[in-house]
Amino acid sequence: MVPFGKVNRELRAGILTPPGLAIVLALFLRPGLALVTVQVQRRWWPSLATILLALLVACSLASCSAWRRFAPEAERVAEELGDALGPITLKDGVLSWRTDAELPFTSRFGENAAVQVIGSHRFVEGTAQKAISDLSVSLGVLIYPTGASYWFRDEDDTPLVKTMISEEQLRKLDKNLEWGNKEMKAMARLGTLWA
Repeated sequence: MVPFGKVNRELRAGILTPPGLAIVLALFLRPGLALVTVQVQRRWWPSLATILLALLVACSLASCSAWRRFAPEAERVAEELGDALGPITLKDGVLSWRTDAELPFTSRFGENAAVQVIGSHRFVEGTAQKAISDLSVSLGVLIYPTGASYWFRDEDDTPLVKTMISEEQLRKLDKNLEWGNKEMKAMARLGTLWA
């Protein structure tokens, strides 16, 4: 067992030698111990910094794990969208795709989600309800010419639809953009990391 005075000096010096590292790990596993260090040291910032560092490490690990799991699936969906509809363009705040594309286009994202492209925003709730019954999914994304929405089931199997990208937000992008397969996959990777 390391004498408490030695550990206290190491913490003050900011050196993470093995006893100091043990304290950081103990704070990571039991954050309530931070109160003890505040009482002993009479300063709050080292404990707060340690807890914030532990939270940053935990969030980074969780994000990397989720990204590794979802990124390949997001790239597959983006590639399917690009093949079936591409190139997708944004001109004057309106999304458009190949005129001969068969709509609605649906791509499953894993077992419980779907991404759908529909021709009009007027049928968002109906399309979400149809996806619940036809695809047996619990959440989804709907893309239409004037924006995008996401939906999820409530306990009555009724879709709750929320707007992700509104028509006004698309109009603020006053550039004309075009996305092919390569750009769609890059957007999928970036979107997964951001999410």
